[in-house]
Amino acid sequence: MTATTRTRFGLVGSGWRGEFFLRLARLLPERFHATGVVTRTASRGDVVTAGWGVRTFRTTAELLAHERPDFVIVSVPWSVTPEVTRELVAAGVPVLAETPPAPDVAGLRSLWSDVGGSGLVQVAEQYLLMPGHAARLEVIRAGVVGEPTSVQISSTHLYHAVSLIRGLLGVWYDAAEVSARAFVAPLANPLSPAGWSGDSTPRQLSTTLATIDFGGRMGLYDFTDNQWWNPLRTRRLVVRGSLGELVDDRVVRLVDPTTPVESALVRRQTGTDLNLEGLDLKHISFDGRVVYRNPFVGSECPTTTSRWRTSSLVPARGRGTRVRRPTRWPRRARTTWSASPSRNRYAPASRSSPPRRRGRGSPSYCPPSDPWQPGPGRACVADTRPMPGMPGTTRGVEMTRIARRTILGGVAAGLLATSLGVAVSGTATAAPVGACTISTLPYPADTYRAEANAVDPTGRFVAGAALRVDDSGNQSLLLVWDRNRLTTIESPILGDVVDVNAHGVVVGNGWTGGIGQPWRYRDGRVEQLPVVPSSGVFVTGINNAGDIVGHGSDVATGESFALRWPAARPGTVEVLAAPAGAMAQAITANGTIVGNAGAWGSWSAWVRRPNGRIDTLGASGARTAVVVAAAGHWAVGQVDLGGNSLPNVRWDLRDGSYAALDEQLTLVTDVNARGVVVGGDRVARGTTSRALPGGDGAAIGARSISDAGTIVGFRNDDRVTPVRWTGC
Repeated sequence: MTATTRTRFGLVGSGWRGEFFLRLARLLPERFHATGVVTRTASRGDVVTAGWGVRTFRTTAELLAHERPDFVIVSVPWSVTPEVTRELVAAGVPVLAETPPAPDVAGLRSLWSDVGGSGLVQVAEQYLLMPGHAARLEVIRAGVVGEPTSVQISSTHLYHAVSLIRGLLGVWYDAAEVSARAFVAPLANPLSPAGWSGDSTPRQLSTTLATIDFGGRMGLYDFTDNQWWNPLRTRRLVVRGSLGELVDDRVVRLVDPTTPVESALVRRQTGTDLNLEGLDLKHISFDGRVVYRNPFVGSECPTTTSRWRTSSLVPARGRGTRVRRPTRWPRRARTTWSASPSRNRYAPASRSSPPRRRGRGSPSYCPPSDPWQPGPGRACVADTRPMPGMPGTTRGVEMTRIARRTILGGVAAGLLATSLGVAVSGTATAAPVGACTISTLPYPADTYRAEANAVDPTGRFVAGAALRVDDSGNQSLLLVWDRNRLTTIESPILGDVVDVNAHGVVVGNGWTGGIGQPWRYRDGRVEQLPVVPSSGVFVTGINNAGDIVGHGSDVATGESFALRWPAARPGTVEVLAAPAGAMAQAITANGTIVGNAGAWGSWSAWVRRPNGRIDTLGASGARTAVVVAAAGHWAVGQVDLGGNSLPNVRWDLRDGSYAALDEQLTLVTDVNARGVVVGGDRVARGTTSRALPGGDGAAIGARSISDAGTIVGFRNDDRVTPVRWTGC
């Protein structure tokens, strides 16, 4: 590649991932040229320009108008990536999307439905391009250890690990069965992206173990919280074959019936131990044969493996590499869940913030919005039909669900199944429930899927969403039921349906220019809510008075803050006095607000009284607490009591007392003013719970409950449909 044929790329996003690409252009200016960077604000753009000498823009349209790049790299939060990708594909521009291109199976299927046929999108799954892994892959493909039969990996997480497992086994799109468990144990955690903490105190960290059975070939996944950074947990990669095995950089294999021999992968690394050639990786060899050669000698790229991965990805995308749909994708995966309730809890975890509410949501990765609801000893269920559209899960997962990543037992299995590029299948069960009955709500016949997200306290109004799929693409619809009378609303700003009050006013979240934009439906029309400067604003609830709560995040620091849209002051939004890093989760009839706050892994739940007083919600001995819903004087959530104790709890907001909920209720999504709790396929009163009907051979999920006891949610039996339970 010469200066006249150098790759020109644009960049959307200015975070630390994006900087790797800018650094690459600086290191190899004769080969790569950054045409510009899209940033959220002008102030952030000024920082990027000052640091990298690259022009910045606020929109992708401005970026493309300035100088047409060969392709555009999308390096933004998971939830934003799909919209930016669609925007660029609509402009006819090739895209290199950071991993993952969408937050979950639903988002992946929706994105594929919209852009998969364009041939313009490539996903930057790069781990097999790292020098060490590329060399190992070459050795395995050469048949040195015979037929590869299993891969054991303990170094990286989720989709990256699965990519390595599939690639080294050569089972790119084969069906798989995933089983997972999680274990919590004390471990010092002295180093993180923020640097050395200076604290050697052991913390309760989770280790997830999972097996991925491809039918004759197997992957073993082993990952501990923060293993990327923690120097007390070493990396390990084992590839076993019919004639030997590879362990990290050493290989043992049988060369004749009586002769096992050992060999090693050897790096030709210069610039160390008085070598004066300069710091560089020249090549990696095996038994005298070069199995990897550095195509960028002299670029200083070996200083970090991320630069290596980046340098391998960009020229490939620049050559017009296209990812085409595999003919066998998607295939089915079956997930087996731990039979131990105590090990099948959903501990909230995210990279930067506690679980955020999506409608009447839960902190688990298997939220009620997803039609695969895990429980002790049973599998999740999902629609496994192939494209088009988004079978089995919800469309467009917004920023409110980014933080709901969880990494314990069953949740990890779900994420691993997502990494496999498939939906999860299985069988859900339901016990007989007296007079409790389930009925299907009316929905548009021409839609691919429909679901009920929220019910108002009286039970009269229900709000939900549907997806219409045709040759022109996907269209999101807002569904509002007044008793059994359905109104279908179309609007370009619709996205996530969050809540509805007793007057039929619905609130939700959408996107404008890649930034979260909340909306409200009332008096027959959809309107955008006012916002404050933020990297994204999202609503989480509305009460009968019309007061709305939600959260945003500081553009510069990323720290969250709680918001309220007071009904008494139309057209205004205010930042609430609340703990640092606060996110409002719900608002009750009298204006009491509950929410979460704090840094990753140190979340605390709080309640803000109508008089402005703030109290903590917790439990005796709890390390963390997360609240997900509230009504009347009740709130529900989860606390971490250490070890394997992660009970779902119900708080009495009058005095802050709490009680653990039935262990069979594996997740909580909503509570009504009478203290009745729903989650997954169960409804709980006090310390007991009962299964909801409708789960025989299908997946069901309760999303919301009214004060009168009406429960709404979905049922997935070959098609996702909105349902209502009464008398439960």
